[in-house]
Amino acid sequence: MWLCFGVEYFRASILKATWLICIILQVYILRALVKLVEDHHNFKWWWGTLLVLGMFVTSLGASISQHLCFTLCQKVAMKIRSTVSMAVYNKLLNVQLASLVGTDSGFMLNLVTNDTQKLLDAATFFNFVWFALVELITVSVLAIIEIGVSAVPGVIVAFLTQPLQFWMARFGARLRMKAIKYTDSRVNMMREVINGIRVIKYNGWIAPFLEKIADLRRNEISRIKRASFFRAASSAIRDSVTPLSSVASFGTYLAIHNGHFMSPSQAFTILALFSIFVRTFSIATVGFQAAGEAVIAMLRLRKLINMHTLEKNTSEDNEVCKVFPEKVIMVNNCSFSWEPREKEKINVKGSGRVYVETQNNDEENSDSIKELDQSSSELFELENNVTLKNISFSVEKGKLVSIYGPVGSGKSSLLLGMLGEMQCLIGEYFIQRDIAYVPQQPWILNATVKENIVFMSPFDPERYRITVSACALEKDISDFAGGHDAEIGDRGINLSGGQKARISLARACYSSAAVVFLDDPLAAVDVPTAKHLIEHVFCGILRGRTTVLVTHNKMALEVCDHVYYMDKGRLREDVRVNRELPTDTICTDQVHSPVVEHLDDTDNNSELKGSNVDESRTSTPVFRKATGRSTVEEDRVAGNIQASALIAYAKASGGLFFVSFVIFIFLLAQAVRVMFDYWLRVWTDQRYHLRQWMYFVAFASFAIGATLLALSRALLYTVSAITAAKNMHGKMAHRVLRSPQLFFDQNVTGRILNRFSKDQALVDEILPITAQQFFEYMIASLGSLIFVGVLIPWFLLAFPPFLFVFFYLQRRYVVVSRELKRLEAISRSPIYAHFTQTLQGISSVRAYGMQSKMHDIFLSFIDANHRSYILFVHMSRWVGVRLDFATCICVTLASLLVVIMRNSISVGLAGVVIVQSLQLTGFIQYSVRQAAEVENYFTSVERINAYSNLPTEAKPDTSPGIIEKDWPSRGDIEFVNYTMSYRVDLPPILNEVSFKINAKEKIGILGRTGVGKSSLVAALFRMVENEKCTGDIIIDSVNIKSIGLDDLRKRLSIIPQDPILFQGSLRFNLDPFEAYSDVEINEALERAHLTGKIQSLEAGLQSAIVQNGENFSVGQRQLICLARSLLRRSRIIVMDEATAAVDGETDAIIQSTIRSSFEECTMLTIAHRIDTVIDCDRVLILAQGGRIAEFDSPHRLLSSNPEGIFASMVRQTGPAVAQKLQKAAEDAERKRIERKNIAE
Repeated sequence: MWLCFGVEYFRASILKATWLICIILQVYILRALVKLVEDHHNFKWWWGTLLVLGMFVTSLGASISQHLCFTLCQKVAMKIRSTVSMAVYNKLLNVQLASLVGTDSGFMLNLVTNDTQKLLDAATFFNFVWFALVELITVSVLAIIEIGVSAVPGVIVAFLTQPLQFWMARFGARLRMKAIKYTDSRVNMMREVINGIRVIKYNGWIAPFLEKIADLRRNEISRIKRASFFRAASSAIRDSVTPLSSVASFGTYLAIHNGHFMSPSQAFTILALFSIFVRTFSIATVGFQAAGEAVIAMLRLRKLINMHTLEKNTSEDNEVCKVFPEKVIMVNNCSFSWEPREKEKINVKGSGRVYVETQNNDEENSDSIKELDQSSSELFELENNVTLKNISFSVEKGKLVSIYGPVGSGKSSLLLGMLGEMQCLIGEYFIQRDIAYVPQQPWILNATVKENIVFMSPFDPERYRITVSACALEKDISDFAGGHDAEIGDRGINLSGGQKARISLARACYSSAAVVFLDDPLAAVDVPTAKHLIEHVFCGILRGRTTVLVTHNKMALEVCDHVYYMDKGRLREDVRVNRELPTDTICTDQVHSPVVEHLDDTDNNSELKGSNVDESRTSTPVFRKATGRSTVEEDRVAGNIQASALIAYAKASGGLFFVSFVIFIFLLAQAVRVMFDYWLRVWTDQRYHLRQWMYFVAFASFAIGATLLALSRALLYTVSAITAAKNMHGKMAHRVLRSPQLFFDQNVTGRILNRFSKDQALVDEILPITAQQFFEYMIASLGSLIFVGVLIPWFLLAFPPFLFVFFYLQRRYVVVSRELKRLEAISRSPIYAHFTQTLQGISSVRAYGMQSKMHDIFLSFIDANHRSYILFVHMSRWVGVRLDFATCICVTLASLLVVIMRNSISVGLAGVVIVQSLQLTGFIQYSVRQAAEVENYFTSVERINAYSNLPTEAKPDTSPGIIEKDWPSRGDIEFVNYTMSYRVDLPPILNEVSFKINAKEKIGILGRTGVGKSSLVAALFRMVENEKCTGDIIIDSVNIKSIGLDDLRKRLSIIPQDPILFQGSLRFNLDPFEAYSDVEINEALERAHLTGKIQSLEAGLQSAIVQNGENFSVGQRQLICLARSLLRRSRIIVMDEATAAVDGETDAIIQSTIRSSFEECTMLTIAHRIDTVIDCDRVLILAQGGRIAEFDSPHRLLSSNPEGIFASMVRQTGPAVAQKLQKAAEDAERKRIERKNIAE
């Protein structure tokens, strides 16, 4: 730091030295003024005038030099913060994904929120900390010169406080280091909860997650509380230095001089010199604390710096590339791991490296299946944590290569390994760096549709049009109110799974990358859409580019040049395109089918006409029908601090009575401190003609009383502030989690996290320190003014103009600085949102080579934030200089009155008046500035209080007597004239829907995007409730409006399309209420075909699930979600495209489990594969406008209405598949009739 900013700090040191010289000169002017009163008979006007002017000049000089020093240090600190923030972001852009596995995103986010703030604080006070020693030595030498060896005990007391405060700061820092671990975990938990809030609400899990957040908060706040106590004790020691040092020196002087006391000029000189200690320690204490926090921040930064960076394996200067120039990708005997470690040093000579090649014109080879060479495995003993083992294959330029295999086999890991995101333990590989990447879980920016597709590349209208058409997005975009400029919400929360997948695919198509990695982009789309993408993307816009495709889609496999099969982390075989795919690995009978509107132009159902390529999952209509913006702007409250926030904070602090008691202690402590100074006046004037030791005992008593009261007020205020922080966080967390889903749809994750990270950190630590200092300085200022006014009534004449100037400046400053602080707080949200967004899509950012552009965007956000901050810094100094100028006039006036009234006042009175007036210079300035700081930091209280008063959903619990313990026992569902709208200003998404589902019925739900399929599910779980939601939903004769939300949701089950796991144990993800035994959980896992995976985990059910469940594949996560539903044994089960992201074999497993385990349950299945719903008892087809178009059994829909929508869907699958579906429907109908006859 000194090397980079040494010149600035040297200039600041010169300014600090100037301040010290001015302060010392003030002390000696005070000494001269007291002597002038002592020897008033020899008074000379020129000397008195010179002393008064000297007091004004030195006061003004000290003020200006101090402000210039602070300004310079704060500018340097801002540069350091921006530098570190950019360094953290740059490291994120280059850190290997394998290193991030298991790392909390809360840890990463805290690096750019709280930790950079710690470094800023430390850099601000860096100069003041080391210069404090210079001040101490200088003051100590002058004190010894003044009264000799008697000053030594006082100096020793002052010096002892320095290591004591350093120790306290160090111990407090250790406590903060422990606390910050829980802070990271809490912020990360909140991030997971916000991202997975829909799943949490659907499962009725708000209560256990609130408890988990509360547990983390309790551990965090207990350590913050202990650290705050040390800080409080440190502040009390700081305030006690002057009294205790004075007592030590004055007592020693009495002892040495046989009971004779020093002269008044000496006494007040020593008091003024020791008062410098208070100013020094006030800043040094903050500096020590900031330094301790900065050490923690740097240790955390070191953890990030030590993470492995991205492996760069390009074709440049690669010897293998020269041997095989036609190869774009070559992987040679590589083993990849998600656990970063040093690459094994082995001799690969003669290791039998094989490059798998295929010549298209070789008929003999075209019929062969090549087994990849495994002989090299003898050179390297693979461990359990190796994900991909002995991978060898190559891809020629322009070829389309596909990889398929069962769930969890390592397909996605292979793509990430080739991207350099995994640790390559053995072997070598190279790949051209010009890459486009489509991850399995699409990464969507919080930006417009166009911006998501173009992704910071130059905009080419024609290329964009072709891309949108090829990716079947034209109809979707036309439905958006904003069209191409419609804003997509955070994480694409308002898009369907298929829409997200196609936008992610369009981004790759629009790019000019020569190599394209596609990770299962067809999983969430129906057959017409898949056919369209295969024809126009794989065989169209991507033709000529080297493409590696992970897929389970048989149609896609058939158009590939080469097909590889992966199982258990190994590429086992190369299946050629002219050879039939083995039935044990690909489900040849799997039928993908469309869920689209009727396409026949002559059909009477004209409202169903539209695009012939679409998937079934419904996006949130907030996006479709609104103004093109899915999120709302963050509120910026203007004006004074809201009274509601002040009252809320006071109540959270322990109540108004406790707050009043704390304020009383503040007043009492200051009164005793003023009496300490006043007693020195009594002592020096010998007003009561007591013995010297009696004066000393009283003097020491006031000093000890002031010390104890200073400690008491600090500890009491700490208890009050910590209580407020704890209560406000708890209320905010409760309100946020209980908020309607619409709140999360309209607010980006970074904005919400900002309240729980930066704002909460300010309320936890910064606000308590600032408010405590404000109260101390304000009361001290009032005490000094009143004290001087009582002693010299003429001084009261200056009160009206003096107070007018102070209040005028204070209000001017507060109004502007408050708004600047609010702007600064709001400008932080884009920083956190962009950082979080980058963290979520870091692999895509790097694959596209967009690091520099993302860097520039982050830099622009940092600059915007710093513009507000630097204005705030200058505004603080602006008011500080003017306030100090006013206090300089007060000091000068007090000095002038002493000179004028030299004949009518005592020496002690003159000394104490000037000492008190000198203290005004610091006290008033700091009290006004800290008042503004309190208002500024109170914006965080406002923001937290705003979230603490969010509207919530309906009550979670059911009133007694409404439902039975085993409700629903049958599973009947009835919708009665039900209408639903996502917002009161939007048209209905469901319009007077009425239908009844009998117990144990299996219902398939089909329809095009936006007709309300998922809205039916949302209505069933009461996810949307407002004035426009009318009608009734009856389950087992009970209106669900009368049931508590948690009770309702816990008694239903849903298997969502996006399987979400939360950080914690596997057991917690299955049973957060701990309502089931291990035997029951293991049984559910076995039925979900997860026994093998669980047995491979050392800790079994207690095995840790890392962030986002990244130690499980997407398919495995879906099976865990299936196990949740199996465990709950609900009578009503909802499947929302639960098999979209799994291969055919896993889909067959899930369907088999569902049929056997949920036979007695009522099931609602939203699907885009007709074979998934063909054996359902009935199929419900929704039409545009949220109305029911068809609702009957598949067989009757096909036989009695051959021109209907469902029949049209079946015909579109092709003659062969349609025939199989027709037979499956007939078989299902026959079985239903047989079951009905048996039941009767």
